[in-house]
Amino acid sequence: MQGNIPPERTANLGYFDGQLDAMYSAPKQTFPEVYSANTDVAPYRRANLSKLVSSAARSNTWQHLVEDLVEVLRKVNPGIVVMPDPRLDSHPDHEFTSVAVVQALEQWQGNPIVLLYTNHTDTDHYPYGPAGTVVSLPPGERHVSMQKIYSHPTAHALQIRKLFALESMHDLRLSPDEQITCSSVTIARRPDYPRIPEGDYLRRAPRANELFSCSIKPAYARQFKIFLRTTMRLKAHHPQAITGHQVRFNRSRQRRQQIDGQWKHDGRTLFAGDVRERLQIAQL
Repeated sequence: MQGNIPPERTANLGYFDGQLDAMYSAPKQTFPEVYSANTDVAPYRRANLSKLVSSAARSNTWQHLVEDLVEVLRKVNPGIVVMPDPRLDSHPDHEFTSVAVVQALEQWQGNPIVLLYTNHTDTDHYPYGPAGTVVSLPPGERHVSMQKIYSHPTAHALQIRKLFALESMHDLRLSPDEQITCSSVTIARRPDYPRIPEGDYLRRAPRANELFSCSIKPAYARQFKIFLRTTMRLKAHHPQAITGHQVRFNRSRQRRQQIDGQWKHDGRTLFAGDVRERLQIAQL
């Protein structure tokens, strides 16, 4: 609703969060929810008003996820597909959702334009600067190739809608029990509350533009193969890590703390890093 897309043109596939990377490694294996023993995605499809996916019982497997995505692609026949860039976004669900979409695109054999974006980069310091300003290019710990860059302007009214859309996401808000104790000085609070507009990711997200890298086949297929090869190699050497991004984040945690201590604000420009790191500059 807040995205201004009619409900009959949207669908919740219902596959469980926190499991996608494990599902990718065992495509035919059924995985339960993280918080219960349920393995059926159908309960999460009952609120769908569209006919894009069936509401019948469906086990939570990687194979079924890709099959359902192929079916949606065949029904919709999209000219543009928008998804997270796994080379930049550090959330494992975002990474492997995009991997599933690319596998589905290969089976569908369509040739849409693919727009890649990132939500979680630089431990959520990105995008830099306050809400309403222009988004800069995201930083990368290594070289990330991009065919083209697309910057989509967003009017102020649309930025407000995005803010309300973020606020309406129930999993990002305080629970009712947490809200009751919000004013308490003795009960411990979540680390991300109270939110500070200048530093909170959800407050900074509405921007004057939305930034995407733009790819077509075979470029995005090649990019994703490189991502998977790198991620699987890192996981082989660090089996305790969830994703390759976690390995890189663990390695750079000390460096990140050093960089955090070097943030400077002169009223116009925000700097991060030192001479050995990529210097990210964002106009305020």
